[in-house]
Amino acid sequence: MVSCAAALTLAACSHGSSSAPTTSGSSGTPSNSVVVGLINTENAPVGSFPDLRRGALVAERYVNDTLHGVGGRPLKLDTCTTTGTPESSQACSNKLLAEHPVAVIGGVDLGAAASLPPLASNHVPYVGGTPAATEALTSAGSFMLTGGTATEVLAEVAYAVDTLHVTNLAVVYSDVPGLLSQAATLLTTIVHKKGITQFRLFPVEGSTPDVVPVLSAVASRHPQAVIAVFPAQDCARIMQGVASVGLKTHMMYPSFCGSKSVLSAAGSAVEGSVIASGYLPFTDTSDADVSTYLTAVQRYDPSLPPSLLSQAGFSDVMVLQHLLAGIHGSLTPAALTTALQATRNQPGFMSHTFTCDGKQIPLLAALCNTYAQISEVNSGTLQTVGTWVDSAPVARLVG
Repeated sequence: MVSCAAALTLAACSHGSSSAPTTSGSSGTPSNSVVVGLINTENAPVGSFPDLRRGALVAERYVNDTLHGVGGRPLKLDTCTTTGTPESSQACSNKLLAEHPVAVIGGVDLGAAASLPPLASNHVPYVGGTPAATEALTSAGSFMLTGGTATEVLAEVAYAVDTLHVTNLAVVYSDVPGLLSQAATLLTTIVHKKGITQFRLFPVEGSTPDVVPVLSAVASRHPQAVIAVFPAQDCARIMQGVASVGLKTHMMYPSFCGSKSVLSAAGSAVEGSVIASGYLPFTDTSDADVSTYLTAVQRYDPSLPPSLLSQAGFSDVMVLQHLLAGIHGSLTPAALTTALQATRNQPGFMSHTFTCDGKQIPLLAALCNTYAQISEVNSGTLQTVGTWVDSAPVARLVG
């Protein structure tokens, strides 16, 4: 299950060339600031995810302007960007530790295996909602407020079987050597135990420019549902490929494919598709948290497109502010760790409640929240379908 979770995240096995991290430091920071660090991959060979950092910075301004910081003290977000390599993630941890943060947010941190040890040695909690490496889901001192692609895919399996009553399922995925092949075996075990009688995996090599041949092969199997697992940058071309081969079925995608920019690029090709996310869709303006997020983005960074990434960054900061504001006494990493470990059905922000007791999925001890919201694309926008789906019962099928 550990390998399965890692392989189904954004790009857990990708590697790029090493270079020094980029930081935004704390020059001019008031001496009484509550410092929170953030590690995120940007402008790297493996991908760039600046929207998460921008969403977190919007939340920082919202917290300080509207919520008066943390108990009257300003919240200061120190960010450090990496190239997606272990070396750059470790360098970010060391740079941020010099600023004495009360916590470090793990954004899309592909080098979490290297960023976590320095933080753990200094007892600084690592908190996030977009785990992109196994270690973010398993390490002591890590607290993942949503499960990322791993829980989204498992929730889609549950939705396909329990709600759509699918017995013929296919998975088309980006074929990253190593962990993905292990994940494929585990996923096969899961779907068969869920009652799927016909199941087929269709790998796509990462360098393949044309996905039509693979999607044509998928269509020839006439599956009742297809789960697509790809990095965000591939979502639109997969959706367009589905339309070009005339694949008529329930298409399911991870949350990275539900951004406004992807849905706009895909056009009618994505209509009716299912998107799973650890966060409520940004189109659900009836939700108070979503409205707060959208209003804050419009006020502080109006060019930031609504997406899972900016939602995640915003949510992480909001949850930390709430937990820190509830601490009586000194705001230290140890005090925050204690507060996180004591959470039981703690309200998330734009997300399901979470419990950081290490028991939600035992093999993924850092996972605090196993739920995903299922939405459907209707007229180019996301609309929720039913209630939150718990991925934990599906995960436990592997033993």
